[in-house]
Amino acid sequence: MDLDHVAHFVPDSAAAGAALERLGFTLTPFSAQSHRLTPGGPLVPAGTGNRCVMLDAGYIEFLTPTDATPVAEQLRAAIARYVGVHLIAFGSAAPEADHARLDAAGFEPLAPVALQRPISTESGEDIARYGAAVWARYEAWWRDLDDRAMTRVLKTYYGDTVAHLVFERCTWHSAQHCRQLAAVLERVGIDPDKALTPSDLAGLPLPERLWE
Repeated sequence: MDLDHVAHFVPDSAAAGAALERLGFTLTPFSAQSHRLTPGGPLVPAGTGNRCVMLDAGYIEFLTPTDATPVAEQLRAAIARYVGVHLIAFGSAAPEADHARLDAAGFEPLAPVALQRPISTESGEDIARYGAAVWARYEAWWRDLDDRAMTRVLKTYYGDTVAHLVFERCTWHSAQHCRQLAAVLERVGIDPDKALTPSDLAGLPLPERLWE
C-alpha cells in the first residue's frame, strides 16, 4: 500500500471552498460521488461530494455529506465529533485482501465503498467515438485560435498557469498513463498495439519510473 491522500470532512462545501480560496488555494470543481451497492450493480448516488486541492505530490480532499445515505451519515457522525481530517486514503492493488489484513491486525477499518463516477465509454467503440469527438473539438478550437504562442495565463485547479505549460502538462500526463496502461497489458500477457517508443516520448518531462 502507498499513501494516496488525506481528507477533511466539512459540513458545507461552499463555505469550506470560500475559506480555502481566501487562503490562496485553488480547488477543483465540486463533484458528486456515486457507488455500487453490489458488485456489478447500478451506480447510485453516495450522498457525498468533494472538492480537492491538488499538490505537487498527492492532494487534499474536502468531503461533505449531501443526502441521507449510509455513507453520508458516516460523514455526519464524524463531523459531529469535529470538523477536520478523518480519512487517510491508501492506494492498494488488492483492497479486499488489505482490508482483511488491517482488520486482523486490530485497526477496525470501515467497510470498503466502491466509489465510481458515471461514464459513457463502456466499450472500445465508445472510447474511440469519444476520442474522435474530442479531437474534432480541438481542431476547431486550434483553427480559430489567435494566440498560438499560448502566452495567456489560465486559471486551473493547480493555480494560474501559462497556457503552453498547461498543454505540455496535459501531453506528458497522458503519455505517462499510456506507458502505465501498456505495462499492465504486458503483465497479463497482452502485447500492446503500437506502444509508445522512446522516440515518441523524447523531450517530455516524464519520470523514469512508471508509478511515480
